Amino acid sequence: DLVMWRDKQKSGSILGGVTVIWLLFEGIGYHLLTFLCHLLIIFLTVSFVWSNAASFINRSRPLLLLLSLILLYSPLRCALF
Repeated sequence: DLVMWRDKQKSGSILGGVTVIWLLFEGIGYHLLTFLCHLLIIFLTVSFVWSNAASFINRSRPLLLLLSLILLYSPLRCALF
């Protein structure tokens, strides 16, 4: 469906996303490692803000934070480290 442009919104979004990625890497000279590091920084910032704001707006904490806390204090951690 995407190749045949039956769903124009999805096909256009993918084409636009691929074009932006191509411009970043080829046109501007952006590197993949730098791009991944920036994505990780943005993800960690959003996770931190969401985690801290959750108590003020009566929402649940991010699942990833809870998963990392479970792994941090689990007996499996002692076996791995």
